Amino acid sequence: MNPDADPVIVDYFKEAVLTYNAGCPKASTVMMGCASEQAVLVLHQAFMSAMSDTSKNLFTGALGRKRTFVALP
Repeated sequence: MNPDADPVIVDYFKEAVLTYNAGCPKASTVMMGCASEQAVLVLHQAFMSAMSDTSKNLFTGALGRKRTFVALP
């Protein structure tokens, strides 16, 4: 396992495997969706961190407003 992996993603993935193996494929699908959402949030943060301020302004301006994503506990 990658030691740099986001712990929230890993936790949801482990839960997905456990629920699938317990015969709950729908619950497993929900857990994978949660892991995927967290992956998108991590990617978004990495993308925004890598951009220069000028690029951030152009990017957020193109969206019409600055958007902030917050992971749910």
